[in-house]
Amino acid sequence: MNTITEITMHDALPLMRETLNAGAPLRITAHGTSMRPLLRGGEEVELISPPARLRRYTMAFYIRSSGSFVLHRVAKVHRDGTYTMCGDNQIGLESGIAHRQILGVVTRFQSDGSWISTDNPAYRAYARRRVRSRAWRVLWGKLYRWYKRGKRREES
Repeated sequence: MNTITEITMHDALPLMRETLNAGAPLRITAHGTSMRPLLRGGEEVELISPPARLRRYTMAFYIRSSGSFVLHRVAKVHRDGTYTMCGDNQIGLESGIAHRQILGVVTRFQSDGSWISTDNPAYRAYARRRVRSRAWRVLWGKLYRWYKRGKRREES
């Protein structure tokens, strides 16, 4: 009889680090909505051990100081070696991510059943556009909320 054993990411963390430190790629399944529209829940990403210093627009898998695991994009690299991260579907920035928190970087990901390399020029253009458009998405969200408040007042 086959049984399925589920383990938490925290339980798998030593094995994940061992795999990445040995130079082998590691596949994980993405969950959540923070990296939409690029990644939808249930699609896989392939990670490798992070380089000594990440570059802007790199998709990184890291662990927050709270212990939660996150896959977001590097929005800014700071001189002190920390990073500011942001999900593609988010407008809030997360600053102060230390390099020691980075578990791996994405080298390719699944999209509609196909694998796409992060070296793909179309993907690289998407990543730049997504990070650079954050300010416009913030502004659009504020305008939309302002408009909705006005509509509610008119209806009252």
